[in-house]
Amino acid sequence: MALCVGGTLIANPQYCPMSQYLKVSGPRQKLKESEKVKDDFVRIAAHELRTPIQPILGLTQILRSRIKDNQQQQFLDTILRNAKDSKDLPKIF
Repeated sequence: MALCVGGTLIANPQYCPMSQYLKVSGPRQKLKESEKVKDDFVRIAAHELRTPIQPILGLTQILRSRIKDNQQQQFLDTILRNAKDSKDLPKIF
């Protein structure tokens, strides 16, 4: 079977660079679509993680400024540190 590509007659289409491109373009397109889905998921997850953390940080800072007990301040410092670490987690992705 002969194949004509770009005006060139190819006796064996197996060796046509265009046929190789066509074989690869399907998986490449699926890969691009998968990456887009992953990026969208990470973006949404990052937003969902940051949203509740901001009020935790703000209220904990207010509470810490009003509490004088050292042990309670250390507990609040732990909350602040963990909330800040959680807030930065989406940057990893």
